[in-house]
Order: sequence, then C-alpha cells, then structure tokens
Amino acid sequence: MRAPQLTGEALANQVAVVGQEIRRKILDNPYGGLPSPYLQAVMFDDFANAHDGWGAVDRLRTVTVAECEAFFEEYYTPANALLVVAGDASPAQVEELAEQYFGAIPGAAAPPPPQPVGPQLPEDRYREHPHPGAVLQALAAGWRLPDPALRDSGYPAAMLLAEVLADGTDSVLQERLVRRDAVVQQLRMGAGLGGSPFETRDPDVLSLVMFLHRGADPRSALDGVYEELGRMARSGPAPDLLARRAAKWATSWARSLDPLGMRVQRLGAFELLHGNAELVWELPGRIRAITPSEVAAAAAALAAQPRRWVTVLPGAAEQTTAAGRGGAGA
Repeated sequence: MRAPQLTGEALANQVAVVGQEIRRKILDNPYGGLPSPYLQAVMFDDFANAHDGWGAVDRLRTVTVAECEAFFEEYYTPANALLVVAGDASPAQVEELAEQYFGAIPGAAAPPPPQPVGPQLPEDRYREHPHPGAVLQALAAGWRLPDPALRDSGYPAAMLLAEVLADGTDSVLQERLVRRDAVVQQLRMGAGLGGSPFETRDPDVLSLVMFLHRGADPRSALDGVYEELGRMARSGPAPDLLARRAAKWATSWARSLDPLGMRVQRLGAFELLHGNAELVWELPGRIRAITPSEVAAAAAALAAQPRRWVTVLPGAAEQTTAAGRGGAGA
C-alpha cells in the first residue's frame, strides 16, 4: 500500500503467469471448471457473482497499467485493510509495531460496499460445456444458501446436510447413486464454490459435483438427488448419524486451524466478511447444536429451489473461460 511497483514489465509477467494457470487449470483440464467457474452463470445474473473470476486470456492481455493503478487506488487503502496478528504479543506491542510499519501510509476513503444481490432466480437453468479431454460426463449442481452472516441455523444446517448426504461411503447419495443405482462413480458436496464454508459474503452456494458412469443420464442422476432431498426434508437424518457427522466436521475444522497461517487467514476472513472473527472458534459448537429438524428444514429449502446445473461432456473444446457459454436454459 505504501509503494506499489506497477510497471509494464511486471504486468506483462503476471499476465503470462495467470494465462498459463488458466490454461493448465481450466482450458486444458476437462473438469477444471467444476463447480467454479461454470456453475456461477446458472446461479446468478449479476456480474459480480455470475462472471468467471479467472478471466479470459485474450481480455487479460488488454489490461493496462493505468487500469491496475486505478484499481489499486480504489481498493488498496488502509480503510479497506485488515491486520491480523497471532502470537505472544501484547496489544500495546502490536499497536506500536503497526504504527512503525504502516503509520506513514496515506489514508484514503474506503471503496463503496458491494451491491446487494438480487432475489433467487425463479427458473431452472442448465448449460453444457464440451471438452475433448472429457472421458466421462460430469455434473455440477448448485443451491443458494442463506446469508452466512446471520446467526440462525440455516447456513450451518445446510453444511451439515451436505455431510449427511455425501460424506463417506455410508452417506445417503453414495448409497443411492453409487451403489444402488450405479449411475455415479464418485461425488462430493459442500458449501462454497472453491473455498471453505463461510469464506464469502451472501450469497453462497452449496455445490454438488458428480462423475457419471458411461451412458448414465445426468438428468436421472439429478432426479435421484432431489428425491433424496425430499426424503430428508420429510424425515430428517437419524440423530446418531447426525451426531457422528457433526463431530467429524468439528474435529476436522479444529485440525485445520492448527497451522498458524491458516488460523490467521480464517480469523481475518471472518472478521472482514462477517464482522465476527470469533465465529472461527464458535463454529464447532454451532455445528454440534444442529438438530435433525433443522437439517430437515435445510433440505426442504434446497428441494424447493429451481434446478441449476451444468455438465461437462466429451466434445469440442471451448475457446475461453467465460462462464455461461454452451448449452441452453432449461
């Protein structure tokens, strides 16, 4: 923030690096767009949420130093920054060091807050993404989640619902789609389009990714998912199963905070996004407190949403990463 080095040479180097990463992770990887960046285009209409966050390689090459400088001046200011310190230091020591290293940086106005996201999209949406490297069809489906900043049970109950439905060989969808119906080879489900739960402002997405057997009908597989959501909405999970899933999630979360770098990263993210760094420590207790009826309510809320999904299938490669190409709305 004090002295950015924005030069044409540095920009060209970064464009080359990012372009190579896009090709490696998205364009040359048949399943690199699942769930993100493909799923956003069927979940949202507003640019901030619907667009491909990677960007198109051709568009990146047109970015100028002046554009980078304008972006830097708007967003990289002390009013838009958060400092997280962890370790054996007193608040007075932290304040002294912060003043020493950051006090000379000129102040500036904070950027405008994000615009509110529009209401839930009412219609089903479906798009296809062909790729010559795809051997099996893959499907990604998504559901809008409640605002993670709210202190009710909606968001954590949906997180735990994903654990019950898709985590482990004894999970509901593994039993139904992998073993009984034999239409799916593997699947995963969770909150967030690429990060961890709660690491976004509203809106967030619960996503499901499935890799199908040859000849399997993706619509039939998705029908099975909605049938199980309906069944879960009517009866909820067994209390002992829910308790095991909650304990497993809480333990995994606690272990993830053991490395110091991850600890400060999540503390900062929760404070920045939700104004509540303490939520990092509160989450395990909140998860363990979720009841079967709350999970049933979360399942009912998801089952009532329109179907939004994308498939990757064998075919000609797409030319850019702009989410929203290929296929048609259902």
